[in-house]
Amino acid sequence: MLAERAGRSDITVQAVSWASAFTMNARLADRSRVGRAFLAGDAAHIHPPTGGQGLNTGVQDAYNLGWKFAAAMSGAPAMCINST
Repeated sequence: MLAERAGRSDITVQAVSWASAFTMNARLADRSRVGRAFLAGDAAHIHPPTGGQGLNTGVQDAYNLGWKFAAAMSGAPAMCINST
């Protein structure tokens, strides 16, 4: 398997001290709003810590929700506010 994936036949594995299977586990909520309740951050989507997206997407969710609330409170037209 190593020769096939690395494209080299001069490498041999002598011993493996630790091995595990990794499967990507990313999930996204079907909706981020129901009535007056909103999902943001890890409540809206899950990424494994190995991917590094968790904090980044949580902060982006909060920023996105913040400007939408500010627009709604200032009387901006409804078309500026995404309802999903």
